[in-house]
Amino acid sequence: MNVGTALALCSMGVSAFAVLAVGAVYARLRGLERAEGGGDAARLAPAGLSPAGGQDVSLVVLLDGGCALCPGLWRQARAFASDRPDVRLIGLVAAEEAARRLAGTDGPGEGAPLADPAAWAEMYEGYTPCLYLVRANGVIAHRAFVYADTDVPALLTRVLPAPAVPANQGGRA
Repeated sequence: MNVGTALALCSMGVSAFAVLAVGAVYARLRGLERAEGGGDAARLAPAGLSPAGGQDVSLVVLLDGGCALCPGLWRQARAFASDRPDVRLIGLVAAEEAARRLAGTDGPGEGAPLADPAAWAEMYEGYTPCLYLVRANGVIAHRAFVYADTDVPALLTRVLPAPAVPANQGGRA
């Protein structure tokens, strides 16, 4: 066997491994998406991620410091939740460095994500970025993985519909 043939065989082996690895990640993500809401046991979020006083839900955006999608997702989530006092927005990262990097995307001191390695590890399911909707009782009511082709505004609107407008109390329309 000559050197060219050996290199070609090695390249084929590496390519086959890469295809299998990508397929395994894809299958894992699709399995997690199908499993959402499928079980009887409710999944609880760490206590620090529950809504604060007067808020109905927490929107937890699980982020990673090295993720290419995370800065844009964090900006869009902040813009979406900025006029929603009923929503507690939490950007969750594993390290202070990632929190500083993501906070610096719009200027210093603005919208810094929470760096909590324990909570991040508890929420992490093998993929970032991910959105979680946490109810007041701490139950994770919704989870959505965010991909490069995800329409983030549509996803946020679906996950967090506009608050109900109170009915007209005056009797006349």
